[in-house]
Amino acid sequence: MKDILLDCDPGHDDMVAIMVALAHPEINLLGITTVAGNQTGDKTALNAAKVLTLCRATHIPLVRGSDVPILQEVVRVSLL
Repeated sequence: MKDILLDCDPGHDDMVAIMVALAHPEINLLGITTVAGNQTGDKTALNAAKVLTLCRATHIPLVRGSDVPILQEVVRVSLL
């Protein structure tokens, strides 16, 4: 069994990654940290909390990380 700490910016792809990690028999998900990425920090943390609730895995520690990149400015792209 592998111990995993998942650091992500949960949008659709990372929410699926959380679900796969929770379901995988060889992964022990120790916790999740979220950062701003394609969305703001508050939204990525909320997305992670929602998927943990949906999967009945609220016992997994969730920590919200940085809202801004360390080395550059935030760049948001809108396709609409």
